[in-house]
Amino acid sequence: MTARKKKPEKKLPGNPGAGSSLRNAAEEQLARSPAQDSGLPCRTTDELIHELQVHEIELEMQNEVLREAQLALEESRDKYLDLYEFAPLGYLTLNDKALVTDTNLTGAVILGTERNQLVNARFSRFVAENDADTWHRFFSKTLKQGEKQNCIVTLRRSDGSVFPARLECIRVSSGDGGTITVRLVISDISDFKRMEDVLHQALAEKGVLLAEVHHRVKNNLQIITALLDLTRMRIPDPVTSAILMDLVLKIRTMAQIHTRLYESKQFDKINIGSHIRDQVTDLSSVYLKSGPEITCTIDAEDIALSVDRAIPLALVINEALSNAFKHAFRGRSSGTILVNLWQEAGNIHITIKDDGIGVPEDLDIDRTTSLGMKLIRNLVQQLQGSLTVQSTSPGFRVDIEFPVVPKER
Repeated sequence: MTARKKKPEKKLPGNPGAGSSLRNAAEEQLARSPAQDSGLPCRTTDELIHELQVHEIELEMQNEVLREAQLALEESRDKYLDLYEFAPLGYLTLNDKALVTDTNLTGAVILGTERNQLVNARFSRFVAENDADTWHRFFSKTLKQGEKQNCIVTLRRSDGSVFPARLECIRVSSGDGGTITVRLVISDISDFKRMEDVLHQALAEKGVLLAEVHHRVKNNLQIITALLDLTRMRIPDPVTSAILMDLVLKIRTMAQIHTRLYESKQFDKINIGSHIRDQVTDLSSVYLKSGPEITCTIDAEDIALSVDRAIPLALVINEALSNAFKHAFRGRSSGTILVNLWQEAGNIHITIKDDGIGVPEDLDIDRTTSLGMKLIRNLVQQLQGSLTVQSTSPGFRVDIEFPVVPKER
């Protein structure tokens, strides 16, 4: 048997001889160093022992501080891990090939799989077929752009069941700009979708109910106008007949609002500009049968107005136009009525102007007690608006302004 050769011992840097211990090497290095005066007074052995004991206690105290810091760090890490693992959202990390590289426990639970089966799996495996293209476009956009992206897709669990999910992604690049990862957050929005479906169903039922209400109100008002009209035609007194005609026109104006609401399928607002054009046409067909030839010019913006403001406004316009048709052109063969409606700075402006005979000079317009002006003033007050009436040369003018949204009282 041949004897093994003994390996040469590695020499330490600055070591004068092979095989010397680390302590010997240090002592020899110290011996070669030039002697330096530390400037410290000579101490006895007891003093040096005391100094060493103080240093020992100091090191133990430092060690205790480090140990407490380590425990606090571990506790903080455990809390973070608990928050991460049991968060209500699924947190996944994907590489640039859309392979899952990491996930929290919730992510695996949401997708109905084990964590070890989810890691290294392609995420598209959990996307429903009908949303596969959506996912690929979404992921490609995330890789190209640095901003957070989000979309809603249908995901498929391992057992084959599907559910709607909201995905939020953001691209993260390494410090050297080489490795690209994608942080993906999954939210199961099944409960939200169910609530949304219930809400849509409730809104549909409410729409049907409101449509029926408006339809019945319209029918009832039409029956009332028909009865009043029949009564008017049987009364020979022209004064009483005119009063009944005014009532018919007012009720018909309210019925038109409900008719328009029923036909538009929008039950909270009405296009007041379109309604005014129809209103002028209806009034013209009533008053122009036997009377002067009156031209009506309408310049009305299409403004969506709530029902509780559209009805009093329509009644104001009905009253002002009726007065113009009945009184403005007595003894005249023709005339013109102008109606302007526009919105500015959150207020509705209406101007109704005619070029008729105007009002008598001895009549105080602001203090008149006629039923028509009382009705107009009360309705404008209900609209929280302002009313200006003035006799022009020629004719008469009514200006109304009120806020689109009622002010809090």
